[in-house]
Amino acid sequence: KQIGATEQFYQFAINDINSSNLELRLSAIRILADTNPDAATPILITLLKDRNWLIRDATIQSMAKLKKEEVIKYLAQALNDEVWWVRVNAAKALVNFGDEGRVLLEVSSKYRELQLFLEASYFLKIHDLREK
Repeated sequence: KQIGATEQFYQFAINDINSSNLELRLSAIRILADTNPDAATPILITLLKDRNWLIRDATIQSMAKLKKEEVIKYLAQALNDEVWWVRVNAAKALVNFGDEGRVLLEVSSKYRELQLFLEASYFLKIHDLREK
């Protein structure tokens, strides 16, 4: 990423995502959105279903960089993930998606268990402080 994650690195990232090396996969996922956002979108959506929570978490962080409305619903679904870190990063990503993401976060906060509500509220408060 420091040498410039341009489109020419997209195929390298795709190859690395399919590696058996977890660290390599995680690194590739994090730069995928930077290399080719349009082509990366469906791949990232698929990776959200991975059994490994680290992969799902890295995928959410990459999706947050896309700033595409089509990924918002997938981030909202990730609020129900079984792993706390995945839920937290999904909430954080939704806050950064503007009004639509924040509305989804607020709505889901009202109907989730207390823990998720507290996590989501934290990011909503940060947003409110930024606005002031």
